[in-house]
Amino acid sequence: MSIFFTSNILKQFYFDQVETDLKTRALLIEEQISKNFSPINTEYLNELCRKLDQKTSMRVTIILPSGKVVADSEENPSLMDNHKDRPEIIKTLSGEIGNSVRYSHTLRKDMMYIAVPIRESQKITGIIRVSVPLLFIDKVLKVIYLKIIAEGLIAAIIAVIISFFIAKRISKPLEDLEHGAEHFAKGNLKYRLSIPKTKEIGELAIAMNDMAEQLDNKITQLKKLENIRRDFIANVSHELRTPITSIKGYAETLIDGALDSKESAEKFVNTILNQANRLNSIIKDLLSLSRLEQEAKESEFNTEESKIIDVIKSAIQLCTLKADSGNIKLEFLCADELKATINSSLIEQAIVNLIDNAVKYSTEGNKVLINAALDNNELVIKVIDNGCGIPEEHLSRIFERFYRVDKARSRKLGGTGLGLAIVKHISQVHGGYAKVESTLGSGSIFSIHLPFMP
Repeated sequence: MSIFFTSNILKQFYFDQVETDLKTRALLIEEQISKNFSPINTEYLNELCRKLDQKTSMRVTIILPSGKVVADSEENPSLMDNHKDRPEIIKTLSGEIGNSVRYSHTLRKDMMYIAVPIRESQKITGIIRVSVPLLFIDKVLKVIYLKIIAEGLIAAIIAVIISFFIAKRISKPLEDLEHGAEHFAKGNLKYRLSIPKTKEIGELAIAMNDMAEQLDNKITQLKKLENIRRDFIANVSHELRTPITSIKGYAETLIDGALDSKESAEKFVNTILNQANRLNSIIKDLLSLSRLEQEAKESEFNTEESKIIDVIKSAIQLCTLKADSGNIKLEFLCADELKATINSSLIEQAIVNLIDNAVKYSTEGNKVLINAALDNNELVIKVIDNGCGIPEEHLSRIFERFYRVDKARSRKLGGTGLGLAIVKHISQVHGGYAKVESTLGSGSIFSIHLPFMP
């Protein structure tokens, strides 16, 4: 359809060009002919028409206003019909430049005619008519059409080749995306798509890689959480079962006759009381952990600006009795003006847990130092002991619930296995973290790092 419209437009354009060219030529020869028109020199005019035909390849005819042909470049004027009724002649006699496209009975072919008037003293004394066969125009147009078709075919072939490469360039990344999606669907979230140069597909590939990485991380986290949950349940069951089994065993022993011995009965009742207290401590610490996790999740706990030295003194006071029983000296170092926005009761609990831990694992006559200071926009509270230290392989897990370096010794010293986990969670609800540094045989440094806002 586009070729049809294009050819019609081109044909009309070429017709207009030929018509303009014929008008220009007719006007150029009008002056030359008019000089030999009055009086009419038919022999000269016929010779002139033939020469013009040879030079310009157009038929030239000279006609009187009466329609009589007096000269023609191709035919004998005396044998030609009267031309007064020709459309181009009628229009010229009215004073305009005449034009017509029609069949010539004389030449037996389609022609384009242009006629211009010859004037003398503003009076039309004759008409010059030039014409070309349409067959000539058709031949020229045919050559142009063939060129257009040839160039169109070449362009089409080039377009097909380019389209093939473009399609290949586009389809290859899409195939890679499909291949990657299959990997992801099968659970291979470690697979990564190559990033193509095409902007849109490249962005999609990056998004899919990010999605796979996030899913992989989430699945890893879920597996880790599941393992933690499983370990937690196992640990809780074990930690609760131990005092319950002990209470049950000693109670059964008392029922079976140990009540008859006052010494044995008192010993067993004290053991039951100790195990009940241990059970109560475990439950209390579990509730504390649960509350801390809930507060961290909901970001709802009260804070106020507090003097850190007051919190440390309060924690030391709670641990003094136990420290004195082991002949362990508690010292602290903290600037009196140091303040921070904290939940003082929670931070006090965390410091108590660290001091209690340090006292348990320190030898008699040693000291425990509590130090608080600012370090790179952090409030750092350290509890430093000179105890037995912690083997390096245990340091990464020391803050896990129920994780014990020496299980037998820890239970003997009365620990629940939750104290350090509570310290970690208290640090986290404040937007900070807990840290440990230790050298086996030289002691440990447990520290709480909190973001400091002046």
